[in-house]
Amino acid sequence: MKNSLHIRSDTKEAFVPIEDISSVVLASRQINLSVDVLNRLGSHHVNLIVTNDKHLPSGILIPYGSYHRPLQTTDLQIGMTAPFKKITWKKIIEQKIKNQHDHLAQRGSQVSLYDLLTSIRSGDPDNREAQAAKRYWKELLGATGRKTEMAENSGLDYGYAIVRSSLARNIASYGLLGHLGVHHRGPYNAFNLADDLIEPFRPIIDHFVIEYWSHLGKKLLDTHDKATFQKIFLLKCWINGELSTVSHCSERIVSSFVRALQSKKPSALEMPGFFNE
Repeated sequence: MKNSLHIRSDTKEAFVPIEDISSVVLASRQINLSVDVLNRLGSHHVNLIVTNDKHLPSGILIPYGSYHRPLQTTDLQIGMTAPFKKITWKKIIEQKIKNQHDHLAQRGSQVSLYDLLTSIRSGDPDNREAQAAKRYWKELLGATGRKTEMAENSGLDYGYAIVRSSLARNIASYGLLGHLGVHHRGPYNAFNLADDLIEPFRPIIDHFVIEYWSHLGKKLLDTHDKATFQKIFLLKCWINGELSTVSHCSERIVSSFVRALQSKKPSALEMPGFFNE
């Protein structure tokens, strides 16, 4: 079938329209892809993720920029002022901590993060983000938080990685420079901006992973888990007063970041809010 992904194994065969695909995860060393498939996936802005032996993403296929004004966008991004970046980071951290608070509340916790949320200054020089994380993870995973070797950690890392790759794809599609972030500045990190924008998504991913593992009690992330984790893109979240999905929100946050650059107003940035089912 034309413009369809032909998937064939020893026992099954299927055709999936490429326009209906958001992400493809290569979870086995036995998978073979043609150059034509890679070209078509890239042309349709499909997120292609390669995983390693630990089932964590080791590489992604990013579509070549298709945004109609990439040079203008790049110039605006390079020209970001320090105040713009600090205010944008403050806004991102405020939403992240609010989502962490709402996640804890959804689980019936009495731990509040609002004292930290309401005292964040531009650029977060007091590191309210770290203080909130300490309370948050202690409440979720116990006294040692994420420092222990727990099954949830592999799931959390994988969940973050696939959403990060979706953001990286959208960043490239909008003509932005992935390595130029507002807060993250890793000299060898090609995804600093994605690492900035993923922050408010983390509590939404946390909720899915912790609920998933509470029913299974597994110690290792397997191929079935990775397939199930694609449901993260369908998780509900709020954005600008509308109920949407993580997949849609990952595009909205990037497109709104471009508008923030154009208007020089960090307030234009739209971010996902935790949906309490």
